[in-house]
Amino acid sequence: ALSAAVAGAATAAVGAVVAAVGASRKDWRQQLQPGQHVLVWNTCMWNRATVVSSSDNGSASSGTVEVELGQKTTGSCTGKSCIARPSTSVMRLPRDSPDLQPTMADRGMSLAQLRRFAEECRQEVAAKNVLDPREFLDREGLLPNPGHNKPLDFDSAPSWLVVDLFIKPVTKDRRVPFVDLMADRWPDLGGPQTATHFMSHSWGQCFIEDLSALDFLGEDAYIWVCCFAMTQDDDRLELLDDSEVFAEALVAQTTIAQVLVLDREASALTRLWVLFEVLRAYEHGKPLTISPPSLLVQSRLMCGAIQLEEAFAAKASDRDYILGEFEKTGLSNVNERIFAAVEHSLCRLLEETEAQSGSRSVEAARAHTSLGNFYFANTGCFPEAFEHYEETLSIYTELFGLKDLRVAQALDDLGGPLYKMARLEEAEAAFRKSLALRLELLATEEHEDVAQCFGDLGLVFEVQGKFRAAEEMHRRALAIRTTTFGEVHLKVAQSCFCLGTLLFAACAK
Repeated sequence: ALSAAVAGAATAAVGAVVAAVGASRKDWRQQLQPGQHVLVWNTCMWNRATVVSSSDNGSASSGTVEVELGQKTTGSCTGKSCIARPSTSVMRLPRDSPDLQPTMADRGMSLAQLRRFAEECRQEVAAKNVLDPREFLDREGLLPNPGHNKPLDFDSAPSWLVVDLFIKPVTKDRRVPFVDLMADRWPDLGGPQTATHFMSHSWGQCFIEDLSALDFLGEDAYIWVCCFAMTQDDDRLELLDDSEVFAEALVAQTTIAQVLVLDREASALTRLWVLFEVLRAYEHGKPLTISPPSLLVQSRLMCGAIQLEEAFAAKASDRDYILGEFEKTGLSNVNERIFAAVEHSLCRLLEETEAQSGSRSVEAARAHTSLGNFYFANTGCFPEAFEHYEETLSIYTELFGLKDLRVAQALDDLGGPLYKMARLEEAEAAFRKSLALRLELLATEEHEDVAQCFGDLGLVFEVQGKFRAAEEMHRRALAIRTTTFGEVHLKVAQSCFCLGTLLFAACAK
């Protein structure tokens, strides 16, 4: 119900924003009105400005715009193609001037525009035989690229490579963000519009996969995507003197939500700047949506928290600044928002799965298990975990009967929250049933799943004060794991730890 309410509110909000900015897809320059805010490049820096007047002859390529300059934003004068205008409060510029740009909040792209860009890139790769220039697949230079100097597979290219090969070359002459080119490039799709959503991701992620992760937003959404919205020019990049200029788009009243896009490695969670965007969104009350929800199942976010100590920033000064900002707000507060976002995304995954495959399908059972795993990983949510594990068990029993390894796994999962909630007899019964099924169906003790059941029973017996029975269970689990994995393995270490803590507790008694 919560997921449906949030989705409904978001849909309504998108409609309101689209109505507010108008359905027009003309060049944004044709829509300039007195009082509208813009950015102007003046005296080698970006300045906030307000439109005073704009000639209107139906063409963005002619006429003039008069603006009143306000506060400077960013810029760094290096003398490279730099025009130093007089520092006056009022300026007049040609309407098509590259020094006149929309505000950050007005640089949103539609899914249709993003897809058109991707298709043009594929066509360019085929027509020009674009080669993959990467010697390595990782920034550390440890993974050689087997496709080096071979025809580029655009659909697997990371965003940073897309920027280098397809965005910078077409924007370098005008030295503008890509969104400024769209109206002339795609007259049928028009130029940028006021952003309804802010995308956070890692440039190391696959561009096409990230694009697909935005599909759920719908055709009426306009997304702020940094590589298209920011000027990819070393001298005119908006971030040069204002590292938080992105926040103008993120915290704008018209921005409905932040969308955190993950890949299989959850790369975005290792980038401090992405986590910083999450922080700023939290501070300004912006909802966070995580996509695609299916990847959450394997990600470190299943614990419902971010780990700052594992995050990376290219500059030490950036790292120090961001960590300092987190200290002001408190990481725990941000993690509350993360928890809610993960929960919402997994609920959305369950709803979509039930709609596509049915509520009593294998796919639905897996979605319930994912929600159960999420709740189980977060202390205090054991009743919710039990509810979803119980539903998984019900579905598998209905589909496959009582004698199936999936039923055995569901019983083992169910025992976890029962144990945590001190419902020890029920936990023991679930673990025993799982063990019996696995021994019967696997026809051997020498299996990790059997070892897991022995270890689980050992934990229950220990809490019940049955130390000898608990020791037997842990030793059997240790023996199986040592045989299966060898002495140097995390599973072996886990059994050793459980056995050691048990023996220590028994001595204390």
